[in-house]
Amino acid sequence: MSTNAILVGRDAMLAQTLKLNVIGDNIANSNTVGYKGRRVVFADRLGFYTGSTWANGLRSSTGRGVMIGGGTTDWTSGVIGDTGAATHLAISGEGMLPVQLNGTTYYTRTGDFTMVETGPNTGEYQLMRADGSVLMGGTADANGVVTLSGPVTITGNPSDLRFTQDGLVSATGATVTNGEIGIQRFANPDALTRRGMGLYETTELSGPAGQNPVKPGSDGGGTLVQGALEQSNVDLVNEFSELIITQRAYQANSRTITTANEMLQEVLNIKR
Repeated sequence: MSTNAILVGRDAMLAQTLKLNVIGDNIANSNTVGYKGRRVVFADRLGFYTGSTWANGLRSSTGRGVMIGGGTTDWTSGVIGDTGAATHLAISGEGMLPVQLNGTTYYTRTGDFTMVETGPNTGEYQLMRADGSVLMGGTADANGVVTLSGPVTITGNPSDLRFTQDGLVSATGATVTNGEIGIQRFANPDALTRRGMGLYETTELSGPAGQNPVKPGSDGGGTLVQGALEQSNVDLVNEFSELIITQRAYQANSRTITTANEMLQEVLNIKR
């Protein structure tokens, strides 16, 4: 029994350590644009039964401790702050922007784009983030479904760049190609795979992988806000509270191991 208690305490300490890592990551990214806080989900390990079944159907049982049952993401919107940069985009509401990096389509809430020339003296510009991912656009049909056909490309030197709330891109003194931006929503966003730099990749369980996005403001999607960025939604007060709770749980489980060890030592002392 004491040996099992040691293992239970060990597994619990490992689980609390993983939770501490997630809390630390949240705190570290409290000022990261578009970052969404994460949560750890604990689950009890399958217990085992001992002895015979009583007349009322009950049996003696014991647990096997705790395990990490998974993780969830807090998808609530962060505060949208003005930046004054015409190429910065934020989403007011649900959904993500489709971007492309190294031929793969990803999705992001981080709209810190800048105009980057596609090559030396080409006169063509794309909206690119620091990681090299470029904003994708296309053409919307009568139902508001956007067929992505390539990066949003601006040919010329625009004196003014505008994004409407419903995703239409226009420029004064330049030509815009693939100038309608779509918003992608997911049935199960927690199943998306994080790829760093605010990028998410679809999985079989996340929802509409391969399906087209819709115009901002339609089908439950949020609207675009130009010249602004969404801030992290991490609540530092809550994170530090969870930090204290996790520390106390870690200490309590270490006491379980200490107590179980003392009980085993008493057993060993019986023969003396």
